[in-house]
Amino acid sequence: MDSHSSVTRNPKKPLQLEVCHGKSKYFQEHQAILANKEKAGYKHTPHAWRFDYCPPIPEPHPRAATEQQQQKNQISNEEDDNHHHINIMKSALNSYNKANGNLDFEFRRVQRISTIDEFGSSYYHYNFFVLSKTRLVAKLFFVEVDANIQEEHGVRVCCPLSVEDNEFGICYGCEENKNSGLLHPNTGDYIAGRRDIWASMRRYRPCADDDVDFD
Repeated sequence: MDSHSSVTRNPKKPLQLEVCHGKSKYFQEHQAILANKEKAGYKHTPHAWRFDYCPPIPEPHPRAATEQQQQKNQISNEEDDNHHHINIMKSALNSYNKANGNLDFEFRRVQRISTIDEFGSSYYHYNFFVLSKTRLVAKLFFVEVDANIQEEHGVRVCCPLSVEDNEFGICYGCEENKNSGLLHPNTGDYIAGRRDIWASMRRYRPCADDDVDFD
């Protein structure tokens, strides 16, 4: 054993902690590096390039863009149609109020709408709810309008329905349009849908399984 060395060290065996007591040169250097990093904090500058780059947003496929535009146009057309029908109902209700001593029925909401085409003319059938604030009465109304005549002149029928009686008229036009839930007065004042002109078409409508010979 060397007289200048107090500890015998095997080069293949690591130095024990109780021997160096944390005073190793490499240990002190490592602790100094960690202390400097903690004081300096995290440096964003070396990594700023990662955040500067913004990948481009891909353009939608032309077909997808066309479908989106078609959906927007369809929604816009439906909103315009609803607005048009609501204006007709309000106009018909105003005529009814004036003709019956200036009543105060106000339009509340649409219940059902049906379009009937027969004999070269088009008609609208409506069900909608009204409210009288003075009498606190809510009623269901029926309106028939000639679609070819504008404003109040096209109103054929506008009347309240007696839901309690549960007696309503038949309209073949609304049934043909799969709108049998639309209620009609049992007085038969409306014009469209009174005759079942679609019966002959249903009777002679060819089926998919029928063999048609054109010779």
